[in-house]
Amino acid sequence: MMAAGKKKPEEKNTDTPGSTSSLRDNAEVQLARSPKRSGNLAGKTQTQLIHELEVHQIELETQAEELRRAHIALGESRDKFLDLYDFSPIGYLSLNDKALITEVNLRGATLLGVERKDPVGAPFSKFMPKKDADQWHLYFMDVLKQDGKRSCTLMLNRPDDTTFPARLESIRLAGSDGAITVRIAFSDISDIRQIEALKESEERYHNLYRNSTLGIFHSTLEGKFIEINPALAKMLGYNSPEETIFSITNIAEQIYAQPPQYEAVITAARDSGGITSRENQYLRRDGTLWYGMLHLRIVPDLQGKLNHYEGIVEDITERKQAEEALKVSEQKYRNVVEDQTEFICRFLPNGPHIFVNDAYCRYFDKKRKEIIGQMFRPVLHPEDREPVARHLASLTTEHPVMNIDQRVIMPDGSIRWQRWSDRAIFDPNGRVIEYQSVGRDISEQKELEKEMEYHEQELLKFSTSLAAANKKLNLLFSITRHDINNQLTVIMGYMNMLECKVKDPNLNVYFQTVSTAADRIAKMIQFTKEYEQIGVNAPAWQDCHKLVETAAKQAPLGKVIVKNDLPAGMEVFADPLVIKVYYNLMDNAVRYGGKISTIRFSVEESGDDRQIVCEDDGDGIVAAEKEKIFERGFGKNTGLGLALSREILSITGITITETGDPGKGARFEMTVPKGAWRNVGKDT
Repeated sequence: MMAAGKKKPEEKNTDTPGSTSSLRDNAEVQLARSPKRSGNLAGKTQTQLIHELEVHQIELETQAEELRRAHIALGESRDKFLDLYDFSPIGYLSLNDKALITEVNLRGATLLGVERKDPVGAPFSKFMPKKDADQWHLYFMDVLKQDGKRSCTLMLNRPDDTTFPARLESIRLAGSDGAITVRIAFSDISDIRQIEALKESEERYHNLYRNSTLGIFHSTLEGKFIEINPALAKMLGYNSPEETIFSITNIAEQIYAQPPQYEAVITAARDSGGITSRENQYLRRDGTLWYGMLHLRIVPDLQGKLNHYEGIVEDITERKQAEEALKVSEQKYRNVVEDQTEFICRFLPNGPHIFVNDAYCRYFDKKRKEIIGQMFRPVLHPEDREPVARHLASLTTEHPVMNIDQRVIMPDGSIRWQRWSDRAIFDPNGRVIEYQSVGRDISEQKELEKEMEYHEQELLKFSTSLAAANKKLNLLFSITRHDINNQLTVIMGYMNMLECKVKDPNLNVYFQTVSTAADRIAKMIQFTKEYEQIGVNAPAWQDCHKLVETAAKQAPLGKVIVKNDLPAGMEVFADPLVIKVYYNLMDNAVRYGGKISTIRFSVEESGDDRQIVCEDDGDGIVAAEKEKIFERGFGKNTGLGLALSREILSITGITITETGDPGKGARFEMTVPKGAWRNVGKDT
């Protein structure tokens, strides 16, 4: 029998063209290809075979029903998926490996601002601003190379040029045929960005509130704090906002140095539309005073009624102290300016004065109100008007201060000289906005200068005459010396002839006396020639070491040794005749040193000065003669050598003294003052 409810084979619907025959044909083909599977039917009766076929048919029908139900369920599931896909609040895209759009859901098309069919086949980069193109390319390459989900955030463009920030979640999929598909879920995160921005803004506000150096507060209409920031707590001398709010129950009485000021602030805020700014003096916790600039606002409720106060307080104590100090300084400056004997004024480029001191008013016999704001100008001498105008025009930002002497014609007609120091004040664009001038009367100075100029001219005339007379005297002295030397030569010649002809020994002493006298006269004449040269030539820097070496070659030293311990490069500023000083010191040492064997030159420090020392190991000089040896005419010879040496050295302030111990040798110290010595190539 057939199972109940099952269709018989002949009842199968054959209306569908080719359905049954195609299935049967396909089954017969597969049966022919497959191994024989009916071997176990051998020996079966026809009834048994029919029974087996009916059972098998029922099984197949059961399987077919299950497949149909599964197919229906799959279709329903697919429809649900399609509904979810199309109506999802998230946009979905499918791209091929070229980043071309192959599919987009309704939400995705809406987000992109296009019809659903429009973007298919277009590159997804079409919907991106150029600045994000590189980011998208790198991101897409990463998705193609990596397994798993990849995320990024970038901006997307719509055809109407609007943009929105989008969050992309992408994954790479490979089909059975090996084709690559990239599935992308994306959404507009503008609201999230706004929320994040709002949170950031709130956080910035709270950070500003907490970290601001300005005091910020909210207070009740009754005068009690609702909330304050740490800065205000610190200004009031408390450790924390909580401690401040707990401790201060009456703002007017506990904070304001003058409690009525509080009511004045509230009244001003109400009268000015709910906002006011005012400087007040406040009290700290320890009773010390401080100044604050208060900006107060009345905050209404939703119905517009007064709800509470909010305000900002800036500690301006240092500024107020600076202003007070500035006022004191300005008063001191004004006192100094007013007490000056110099004329001080300030005036604008177009003429009016904006400040003058009392000295200026007194000088021009004007009252201050007659000058300030007026076009007052002293009457300049006609010859000085153009130079003064050029002087003011020449002041620049690089050279804003210059001096000028000018003449003014006083009300009584007299002419007075003035010296002005003018300063131009410039704006940031380099334009003169003001002149500041300080002047004084220099009429007497000009008269003195005029008189000095006259005397200088007279002195120049006298100097010229004196130079001419000196030149004539030098010529006369030269001729006289020449004539005296000629006569001395004649005398000495005749003396030698007499000495040869007259052989009386008793006359030898007279011959010797005359000869000695003539020799001294010759040396005196030579001294006058040398003395005449002192100061003629300008002083110059002289190398001391070389001076000693040169003098040693010229002096008659005999067996006496000269040790030159002066450092190379040490120079003194002296008359060019200073070489004779070193020569005379050596010559005198050899002549009068007795048992002398060595002369030594060295240098010693004496504060800022230097002492050049010439010492020997001879007999020395007795104490009574230490200063006399520098006098003219003193000594065994002409007595002019050391006197001449002192004169030569004194020209540039160098002194010479003898400080040796008698019997132990002479010691001459030449003290060279600071500025008259130097070490060439070394710091001095």
